[in-house]
Amino acid sequence: MKKYLGLDIGGTKIMYMLASENGEILAREKVPTVKDAQLLYAGILRFLDAAGVQAQEVTAMGLGIPGCVSRARFVSDAPALCWKNVDLGALFDHFPFKSAAANDVTCALYAECEQGIGRHSDNLLFISIGTGLGSAFKADGRIVDGHAGMSGEIGYFAGIEEAKNTISFGGDAYGALESVVSGTGLTNSGKPFGLTAQNIFSAADSGNADAKRIIDDFLVRLAVATANCTSLLNPEYVVYGGGISNELPPYMDILRGTVARLTPTPVKLEITSLKTDAGALGAVALAKTLA
Repeated sequence: MKKYLGLDIGGTKIMYMLASENGEILAREKVPTVKDAQLLYAGILRFLDAAGVQAQEVTAMGLGIPGCVSRARFVSDAPALCWKNVDLGALFDHFPFKSAAANDVTCALYAECEQGIGRHSDNLLFISIGTGLGSAFKADGRIVDGHAGMSGEIGYFAGIEEAKNTISFGGDAYGALESVVSGTGLTNSGKPFGLTAQNIFSAADSGNADAKRIIDDFLVRLAVATANCTSLLNPEYVVYGGGISNELPPYMDILRGTVARLTPTPVKLEITSLKTDAGALGAVALAKTLA
């Protein structure tokens, strides 16, 4: 039986997942993130040992990285991990199995394509709204990585004000859109009013005028980004994922109406059915592409 290893490496936690070729989860574990990439090697061996599996039994491994990573597994920048110019390929080639790495949102799209809406469509845009903001795109049945593995960085979408103010957005900083359309952005916007991303939606539901104004602005900006992506990419579906997507069901009609008004290109807006395991499931799906 083929066994696939997936790692969803977040800013605070790593999810290890071992799955069979038919999708059965053989083992999983969530542990604190290690900021030293060298320690990942030992962590993988420890997880496999605890699962009673030898490294030689693993067919392939996939890794989801919260940053810019190339097909060669070279991480040019992963701010949440404090990684810059980290060569994971050189590190993981010591394992007896093949490995691949991708941006964590791209991994979530792999999971969506294997177990979610992506099973039914060859053209799909996945937008992840969590601590930050990112996206990944499946075009004509193929997931698009981009020249340096940096496609889908919609958090850096900028407007006229950013250009006029000569604001510069580097890889170490949140982009203009991400600074407002994300969990971090909602917390920063709500801070003067004692609101956070964890309570701002419930506060808006309870009639808090400040929370409602912030949510209204959040929804308009998300709709504009969605409409612009739709006009450019012509996906059949736009699927929202990430922690903040759990708050979107009451607002989906608003998003659908605004997007339909801003672009003549038809698109279906949905929320992912895959939740906290999406990144690890996607990393496993990425590993399967190597078999």
